[in-house]
Formats: sequence, C-alpha cells, structure tokens
Amino acid sequence: MGHPHLDEALAYEAAEFQAIVALQRLYGSAAVDYSVHGLHMYRAIAQRLLPIANRGTQLARLVIAASEHPNVLLPALEVCARLLLDEVAAIPHGSAL
Repeated sequence: MGHPHLDEALAYEAAEFQAIVALQRLYGSAAVDYSVHGLHMYRAIAQRLLPIANRGTQLARLVIAASEHPNVLLPALEVCARLLLDEVAAIPHGSAL
C-alpha cells in the first residue's frame, strides 16, 4: 500500500489531466501549460475573442447581403463594423488580457 498523500496527488493529477483532455476535445485546441494560471488565461482569451469572432461572422453576412441590397443594409453594416472595431479596440494590448 502506498503513501496516502502520494496516492491523493496522483489521483488529483489524473483528474486534472482528464479535464484538460476533455477541454482540448471540446474546444479543438491543445493546452501546453497545465497550470491553473495558464488555464485561466486561456479562458480569458476565449471569453474576449469568441464575441469578436461572432461579430466578424455577423459582419461578413451583412456584407454579402448588402451586395445584393446596398441601399437597405448599409446602415446596419456600418453599425456592425463599428461595434466590431470597438470590441477589438477594447482588448488590452501587450497584456495577458
């Protein structure tokens, strides 16, 4: 029988590894830093960039639609573009979010 603290540490490490593997499968990316700080940083980045990606997708759809109906969708296109630029500008530069 092993040492209780060593057994607990190994069990904890195995649980962490399983969580990392599940998150990598879910988000389709690889985490190279398994520390809690690194995981919090990845989460913060995802929380900042996912809305920007969604806004970019919305803008692309409006651009396509505006090419078919230019006079109708131009105001919506401009609003969406401004929101996208504001969201990008709000990302701190040179920091870990």
